[in-house]
Amino acid sequence: MRKRSTEILEQVVCHPSASTTIERFSTQYGVSERTIKNDLKEINSFLKSRQIAGRILTNHDGSLGLTGGISPAAVLSSLKSLDTYSYRLSAEERRIYIVASLLSADGYCTMQAIANELCVARNTVVADIEVLDKEIAEYGAELALVPGKGMELSCSEGQRFELLFDLYRSVASNTEGEGFFQRLVLGKFSPRFSYSAIFESVREFMDVNKLVLMDSDLYNVVLYIFVAVNFFGQDGRDEGLRTTPSEPSDAALVLYYVGYKLGASVSAETVARFRKYLERNGLSRFIKSVDQIDFCMAISRFCRLLTPRDRIKYPKTVYSLKRFSPIL
Repeated sequence: MRKRSTEILEQVVCHPSASTTIERFSTQYGVSERTIKNDLKEINSFLKSRQIAGRILTNHDGSLGLTGGISPAAVLSSLKSLDTYSYRLSAEERRIYIVASLLSADGYCTMQAIANELCVARNTVVADIEVLDKEIAEYGAELALVPGKGMELSCSEGQRFELLFDLYRSVASNTEGEGFFQRLVLGKFSPRFSYSAIFESVREFMDVNKLVLMDSDLYNVVLYIFVAVNFFGQDGRDEGLRTTPSEPSDAALVLYYVGYKLGASVSAETVARFRKYLERNGLSRFIKSVDQIDFCMAISRFCRLLTPRDRIKYPKTVYSLKRFSPIL
């Protein structure tokens, strides 16, 4: 099955709701409703091949229902037992897998070995490499092909970091996902620290220093630190950072703090790279003290209490409050 089919199957069987309709999945994945119907045929064929009782059917209103009492436990077990023969990787997924192979390899990788792992023809991998060579070049890295040995990734530490970070970000919404493709790619790496452990350390730093990040940005920050401490950190604590920094406005210092908590020493270069990442993505502007946010919320509540007549009577005051509080 394709990735989309596995996700639809898991959502319909394990997380059923009134919103599980063909129209919803069509919008979610940006494909036609006919394509979703073909996915459902593929899903039912998969259930039959795995001898799982029941099927997914389409009701007259477009909603999806279950027949035959499909067991969620049996479905999850079957999805976890998928392999590259029964799971059809897309061209993009194959390229992600190849990058993961190159980043995790101690030496050279051969196209034939990757083709065998993915259950595809060698020519398919050759075509993927031609596209991938251009994508890797955008990072400033180079894919070196050595006759008789194979291929390897030629890049600086900074380029390798960016490749790893983008790889993790593209594969999963969290690094502990249970999807087959996630396990296939992330299984090539052996991180020392879990995403959840790093998340808790970041939250502790933010709570003590009264810092706040938007959820989507918090995920990216934690993921960046996940890559930093797992693949670019060294064993041992920096005893000079056993407490939270006295300058919480410098968000990059959270990396030092997490490293201390987990027993991983990070280099000054890694911290400098993290600081540039924050600046490049404008994440610092989302960091405010809790007191500031509480004050902004108070202003927001006050403005909502104003009647239309008050807003007309004091327009400059309302405008000034809105300028001060961007959340209004």
